[in-house]
Amino acid sequence: MAAHGERHAFERRTGGINRRTGATSGPVADICVAGTALIILDADGQLSRLKQRFWYAMERLDLNGEAVQALSCTEQRMIAVSRNRLMVSAGGRERVITLSTPLTGPIVRTAPFDTGTTLCVGLAKGEWRGGLKRIDTITGPVNEVPGLGGPINGVGPVPGRPAAS
Repeated sequence: MAAHGERHAFERRTGGINRRTGATSGPVADICVAGTALIILDADGQLSRLKQRFWYAMERLDLNGEAVQALSCTEQRMIAVSRNRLMVSAGGRERVITLSTPLTGPIVRTAPFDTGTTLCVGLAKGEWRGGLKRIDTITGPVNEVPGLGGPINGVGPVPGRPAAS
């Protein structure tokens, strides 16, 4: 990905590397993986999927002018997180959930993890610490996970126990 709106696909071949370049509609807001597919979200809400060295446009999310803070992808759905809302795309349909409490303060990096009913968002706020938010993806309540006030750079399942996350 290039900051100025280009996306690249590379394929290793005998004798070199084959590169395909495609334009995005603007800067890339975030990137994630759904199964084995690479997904990008442009700053204007356009989702695109890399398949067999080509980028294919998917649906466009209604970002309502808000900046995306995180993008989470699973085989079942994609969730874009702004400071005030979740935009959930599943089965070609979009659902918007207003957060009960906005995500505040400077956000340097996010680490989202979708459990199916809850989106855990690890926040790294640089010198302002961070924390872990648990967001209900059905109705939007936001809860702080206590005892984790430092920067969170990754969130994932408990090894061997994915349901325990």
